[in-house]
Amino acid sequence: MAAWWREDFSLTMIPKFFLDFFPAFSGLFAGMLAIRRRAVPLGSFYLFTSLLQIALFMNGSYYRNYALICVPQFILLLHEADMCRPALLKYAGFLWLGWYALHWVGFYALNIVPDHYERSRSLDQGLEALMAEVPREDTFIAYNGDHGIYLWFDRKPCYRFFILQDWHAGFSEALGDDIRETFASCEATWILVNGEQTAISDILECSYEVWKSDYVGEERYRLYHICNTKSMETERDKRGK
Repeated sequence: MAAWWREDFSLTMIPKFFLDFFPAFSGLFAGMLAIRRRAVPLGSFYLFTSLLQIALFMNGSYYRNYALICVPQFILLLHEADMCRPALLKYAGFLWLGWYALHWVGFYALNIVPDHYERSRSLDQGLEALMAEVPREDTFIAYNGDHGIYLWFDRKPCYRFFILQDWHAGFSEALGDDIRETFASCEATWILVNGEQTAISDILECSYEVWKSDYVGEERYRLYHICNTKSMETERDKRGK
């Protein structure tokens, strides 16, 4: 996986990265303040862990939510700020941290969460016509979709690999083989596939037939039914197809 900053770097990314991932940088400032009050071993530990986390964030995808795992370091910085002398430095630190906390929480509350909800709701509403084809009692799995499909339509996935399968398979050949082996069992009567080419394309071609396909936005979804010509014809007759 390529580091995000190698793909399209610009100087404006530096302050943006700092603000978006400030919880990770909190450890750096906490370490400096700890060393300032002569707690050198503790401050060195804060610095090391923070630098390690920042390095990890710089060598992966740019997802702001990753910084949430560093929120405890934000608390450590509050603690170190509280121990600052003189008082002016302490109060200035609290003002900055308070502003940033409101900024960060507000950004997620007013931008990320509603935007994600609307996109997810729009996607799920677009899939209603396809999901209406799947009887409630039949086994079902979504391939390369996200968890919202199951929540919105109140469906239980029949396999343990139930979201973003191709993405997960890319991390490990062994995991990819497990995913393929699971889908090759053909325990799923219905498979809703997002995208054209997948790691299980040959399994779909051999053991399933396309029941219906549609575009939701710019993405193509195909609903597959397990191959059983007689049962498929009966089912289609029932539905007046």
